[in-house]
Amino acid sequence: MYTILFPSDYFNRNKIDAELEQEYIAAKKAGFGVMLFDYSSWFESRKLVLNRDSDCDLISRMDDEARIVL
Repeated sequence: MYTILFPSDYFNRNKIDAELEQEYIAAKKAGFGVMLFDYSSWFESRKLVLNRDSDCDLISRMDDEARIVL
């Protein structure tokens, strides 16, 4: 199973962005793993900083304005 990568809250990298919370919960209910990336680091410097270590396959979830290619 894959892990879906979601952007964090801009000010707290361990909290899901409020606009995506329902999608995050749905992904977890569907059995997907979920992980957050630090949205402020991505927005300001295009550095992908995860909220925890991972050794799994990741799928990004982004809108049309900010794409992450893994």
